[in-house]
Amino acid sequence: MSSIINVTNNNMKVGIIGAGVIGLSVASKIKEIIGNHMNITIIADKHGCGTTTGGCGGLWEPYNLGKPPIEDINKWGQSTYNYFIKLCHSKDAGISGCQMITSYTFFEHPIEEPPAWSHIPSNFTLLTKDDIKKLYLPDRYISGYSYLTVVADQSYYLPYMRIKLESLNVKFEHRTVDSLHSELEYDILINCSGLGATNLVGDTTMIPIRGQILKVKAPWMKHVWNFEPSNHYVIPLLEYVVLGGTSQMGDENTITDKSDTEHIIDGLCEMLPSLRDAPVVRL
Repeated sequence: MSSIINVTNNNMKVGIIGAGVIGLSVASKIKEIIGNHMNITIIADKHGCGTTTGGCGGLWEPYNLGKPPIEDINKWGQSTYNYFIKLCHSKDAGISGCQMITSYTFFEHPIEEPPAWSHIPSNFTLLTKDDIKKLYLPDRYISGYSYLTVVADQSYYLPYMRIKLESLNVKFEHRTVDSLHSELEYDILINCSGLGATNLVGDTTMIPIRGQILKVKAPWMKHVWNFEPSNHYVIPLLEYVVLGGTSQMGDENTITDKSDTEHIIDGLCEMLPSLRDAPVVRL
């Protein structure tokens, strides 16, 4: 972003393709650095909760990232963590849907060393087998860690970001972009299309990872719980709790799978039996 700080042409038009959290964040950062020297339009066929972002749990934790350099993971992770912690302390905490919360992750094998990003969050602590026993979890969980993280409820955060950007004169268009070459009116195009990049620019390195969840009413759940390697997790949001999940590489299916739902409920209820009768809000 710093490479375009010196832009001073007030008529320069920027098109951002994609209205998920990346597209909105890019627009926000441009406005923060450059101000009103660019006219920004966010173009997407899906907005708000219709995006991939809209279906996520909104938890800060570097996870399933492939193999980017650890320096990049830590740089991006630190910047994002700082941003959301500050937002949690701001007057916008409530309307943005952000809350600070403790996250626990448990493993069935010993941890040889903490993750490379463990220096970023506050209160990162390795958990011993004795620590985990005190939580009355199954005996097979013998190691883990906890730390202070942030959860951003996307049903709040995405509308919050849109209102913020519209107040900065960022425009939104609801349409499909079939080719970058069709957007000749823009001086700069920024591709934030995510999985859409496969069709848009032929990027075959973009691979979906299918994550099925369900949402329940369980207001007694106040922490994030992650169980490995089964990939079961609990993420409390403001009005409901997200239960997951799956991590199915290369699977583009967006239809709820009954067997996955049973896997989520049965697996989590073994570890956290109080969830058995939690009313389901949405599959």
